[in-house]
Amino acid sequence: MECDLPVIAEPCPEKRDVFVPACGDFVCADAGGIQLQSQGRILQLSVTLTNVCPNRDIAMAVILTEKPENINRGMKVFKIPAHNSQKCRNILVKNIIFILPEDGLDICRSRNFSAQVLAHYTSTDYFCSSECTVPM
Repeated sequence: MECDLPVIAEPCPEKRDVFVPACGDFVCADAGGIQLQSQGRILQLSVTLTNVCPNRDIAMAVILTEKPENINRGMKVFKIPAHNSQKCRNILVKNIIFILPEDGLDICRSRNFSAQVLAHYTSTDYFCSSECTVPM
């Protein structure tokens, strides 16, 4: 089995020379300008699934796109467990988290996203039976 390929998350910071004379108790030095590294944002979404029938599991996906270029920024897929209430109810799904690196861009700029949510039942009370008849 081959080893995984290493990824260097951040380059080593640039070295800055600082001179301290012999027998010196105090040195005042300026290391120059430093660019902040690995900046980004965290987007935490919530969504409410409405009128969910009881005793049915749900598959849900959230697709995050950055506008106006429509660049895909992530997709999350979840299994939402069935509730056992007597009737349909709303289900609040919280803490859908996307990590958004700045890709070398300025964190002081605004960014615009769209979230697309898809959901459907994955369980059903249907079963195939030759005993099923349609009333006339």
